[in-house]
Amino acid sequence: KKSPNDDDDDNEKMSHKKIKDMTKKNGGNSFIIFRKKLNEFLKSKGFNLPMQKLSPLASDLWSKQPEYVKSQHKELSEQTKKLLNEQMKNLYYGQDDNG
Repeated sequence: KKSPNDDDDDNEKMSHKKIKDMTKKNGGNSFIIFRKKLNEFLKSKGFNLPMQKLSPLASDLWSKQPEYVKSQHKELSEQTKKLLNEQMKNLYYGQDDNG
């Protein structure tokens, strides 16, 4: 039989699961960031490609990038994920940068 406190535990578990699910939305991996930057660049030059054309182009260009470019995008992806995770925790727990 469930006690009234069990509902609180269930709500807390659901809240933590919800936050965990939200932190997965992290701005994308290194390729996704590369593709987004490529899209921004192309738009600035007057080209507005649909995703069906942009993705294969980005994939081809990505495969030709030197390792240092891929490493830079990976680092950017990790920094973005860390920042978004901190923002989600602060939003959920009501904390600011000062603790």
